[in-house]
Amino acid sequence: MTEPAVVIGLGLLGIPPLPDTALLDKHIGELERAAAHHRLLAHAGGHAYRLADTNQGQATDALHAYMTSPDGALPQASDLADRLATASAGLRVSKAVIEWVGGLLAGVAVAAGIVVAFAPHLLPELAVKAARFSAMLRNALSRVGRIFAGLFKASKARRVDAGQATGFLRRPARTAQTTREPDYLTVAADRDTPVDDILAEEARRPGNRWRTESTPVYHGSPASPDRIFEQGIRPYYPGERVYTSLDQEIAEGYARSGYTYRVRASGGFARGDAQETVTFPGGVHRRFVEGAHDHRTNDFIPNPHFDPT
Repeated sequence: MTEPAVVIGLGLLGIPPLPDTALLDKHIGELERAAAHHRLLAHAGGHAYRLADTNQGQATDALHAYMTSPDGALPQASDLADRLATASAGLRVSKAVIEWVGGLLAGVAVAAGIVVAFAPHLLPELAVKAARFSAMLRNALSRVGRIFAGLFKASKARRVDAGQATGFLRRPARTAQTTREPDYLTVAADRDTPVDDILAEEARRPGNRWRTESTPVYHGSPASPDRIFEQGIRPYYPGERVYTSLDQEIAEGYARSGYTYRVRASGGFARGDAQETVTFPGGVHRRFVEGAHDHRTNDFIPNPHFDPT
């Protein structure tokens, strides 16, 4: 926004020039291409590994350790693809916010140019509004920095020993006492969801864990509460998972001026990525949805079916 009227108005209000978001578009495109490339590497490598894993012996155990250990080929490719895709999605949301706030500031700047000529006593009031919008803009720009910081932040990786099962890629070794696995569909809106592929993909991400706490998570969606409170939060595609975030502000970016749903349920895969993602195979049953924040009215709508016990 380099129109002369905007530049002059910003100067009158003491606001720095508005940022150019064109560079963000370039970053988004590069991140998406890189994510697709590493996703393809992980998929192709996983297919080759599953074929080789039908063999037995020390060589197979060594291959297993190399491919699936925390710093092995499959987890690293998959983790990097996730980080790149998450960063790209976060940048898209941040870019939309920056452009929206920038438009508000531009409008105030143009008004300042008019006010200084015809009603200068109103300029302090406009300066207060401009300062508020400028603070919102700084916050959005700082989120861009946090997104890139999260992209390169080292992730905690589980210890995986050669010859032992990692996640769900390989049958667990027989022991005198087998640890009981959690019910991965205990929260699901669709308990018929086949979970094997989902579990294998989640297990390949270093640092992933199955939650036992019930810290609230948030899901942004344009879907109305009438639907969500009756059907629960279901995946866009059958047999998939629902994405939520521990950060309410991040979830609000996906609401598209609709609703942000608050979920209280133990379980879900915590990824620990830049968006603090928690995924639920098969979605979230309606009884775990506490309510919805309506972004049009700013009201919180309680769910009459909420019963997490």
